Amino acid sequence: MQFVTAPIAAALDQRYDERYLTAFGFLVFGIRVAMNCIQTSATDYDQMFWPQVVRGLAVMFCILPPTRLTLGHLAKADIPDASGLFNMMRNLGGAIGIRPSIPSSIAALRFMPANSGTGLPPAISTC
Repeated sequence: MQFVTAPIAAALDQRYDERYLTAFGFLVFGIRVAMNCIQTSATDYDQMFWPQVVRGLAVMFCILPPTRLTLGHLAKADIPDASGLFNMMRNLGGAIGIRPSIPSSIAALRFMPANSGTGLPPAISTC
């Protein structure tokens, strides 16, 4: 879906304010998160298909307009270096953001029963 949405997001980015497109992207991404609230441990491919389609639609609006907003004021000669720095900082920020969740995940794994599937009720919500 990202492949289909990318040219649409790029065309809309030329016509509309990046802030509105970014807000739209995060709103649609929030709708996708709400769609995941009904998933259970028995959720299969068919039930996960549409939330993934909605995510693919939203991701390009969450990435393209903020990147253009960040780099849009630079001279063309400075854009390659600034883009590399921007992407490195984005990846570094994601790695630092994920790091605090690792100890709690390890602690949770220590207390799981040997056969983890038997200890979970069939309709546990992800929300």
